[in-house]
Amino acid sequence: MSDFYCNNAPLRRLGNKNKMADKIISFFPDNIDCLISFFYGSGALENRLIGKVKYLIANDFDQEVSNFYYCLTEKYNEFKSRLELLPYDETTYLRFKKNKPTDPVLRAVAFLMISNFSLFGRSGNLRFEISAAKPTSIENAERAYQLLVNNPVTTTQFMSVDFRDVLRKVVFRKMSEMRNSFIYADPPYFGTGNNYETPDWTESDLTDLLKIATESKIRMAISEFKGDFVLNKAAEFGLKVFDVCERRSLGNRNTEILLLNYDPKNEQKQLCLF
Repeated sequence: MSDFYCNNAPLRRLGNKNKMADKIISFFPDNIDCLISFFYGSGALENRLIGKVKYLIANDFDQEVSNFYYCLTEKYNEFKSRLELLPYDETTYLRFKKNKPTDPVLRAVAFLMISNFSLFGRSGNLRFEISAAKPTSIENAERAYQLLVNNPVTTTQFMSVDFRDVLRKVVFRKMSEMRNSFIYADPPYFGTGNNYETPDWTESDLTDLLKIATESKIRMAISEFKGDFVLNKAAEFGLKVFDVCERRSLGNRNTEILLLNYDPKNEQKQLCLF
């Protein structure tokens, strides 16, 4: 299976961080009370910190993703019942592709089918293979529900806004709350395609994201692919760059990197944040 996909997240999304999550998290500070995710997606990385942080603020501007998590967490019994009755057949799949359901729960089930059961998650052909794709999706949805709703340590909150607006909606009552928060951003990578219901990721978008990292008083890590534009922009904004791993997918090789606005070896002295 390609490393584009997560084996235990409720959604299969291009570029998810399941296989490299532990390596990326190793760059994160230890003292995180609140994790703010600008591009939550499958939550493959963020969910590993549930039970370790007190709060997770999960944002995704993709309305299909937002509706999916709303139905998963707020209407779970109905969602699970409809998912269990979902036939794994091409007629249903093509009908969902052509006409998105208006009912939120059925729409969430349709989105899961298109995301999880299509070839490479690109809304192409329905994928037929010797696997338990549907039972696995049901199990992963149950696991995600228990993790996001019933966790005794971590309170998860969802929003669906443009990444530029996330911090405007978060209320920090004390400097210590800001000091112990952390932002992780995993945007659609610059110069690549995606299977999201959002506009293409542009130079301007990446520039705005790096500007937030520079101006924010919150420690922040951004995932990207190594490339001249990304590296030049990171240098322009004074961000630190670390190689994570090489990724091979769909015939391409790319180096996964992290852009940080702090020094992971000596974060208290980096940027004079506070």
